[in-house]
Amino acid sequence: MTVIAAQPETATVGDRLLAIMDDLDAAFAEIDAITGQQKQALRSLDREQLGTLAQQQQTVTNRVRSLQMKQRSIARQILPREQQHHATVTDIAMKLPNEMKHRVLQRAAALRSHAARVQRENASVGMATRSLVRHMESLTQQVQTRFSAGGTYSRASVPKVNVNRPNCLDLQS
Repeated sequence: MTVIAAQPETATVGDRLLAIMDDLDAAFAEIDAITGQQKQALRSLDREQLGTLAQQQQTVTNRVRSLQMKQRSIARQILPREQQHHATVTDIAMKLPNEMKHRVLQRAAALRSHAARVQRENASVGMATRSLVRHMESLTQQVQTRFSAGGTYSRASVPKVNVNRPNCLDLQS
């Protein structure tokens, strides 16, 4: 008598994979919305809102990481050991029945597109943030130079003692 190793039912695996992909898509939509709010907060220079949004984005990112771990768990169930480490959704889909394979591959393509858009938007916010930081550093340097020229600070940015300090400083010029 031959004993056949129990294989997980591939339709169930496919359905679970589609559910995970739907959850990933919803998470990417959340990140996309948060990114839009971050752009608005950057325009209005709202530090508190930026901090809140960064925390929200971290929460969603943790959820994405958890979903990806579930995806790897599915790969471990149906792929040979040597393919499990670098398994893609396409690798998993190839082990599914044709109808399910087609649905999973279509969903994966849409998910990749959504993820790429989120990545581009986040890169845009990152670039704007770095630009704002450079601008603020430049302003700080200008103020420091003005104070140094006015005799308030030494070259080491340490307040000088026993010097007459100006009562006002023209930051407009």
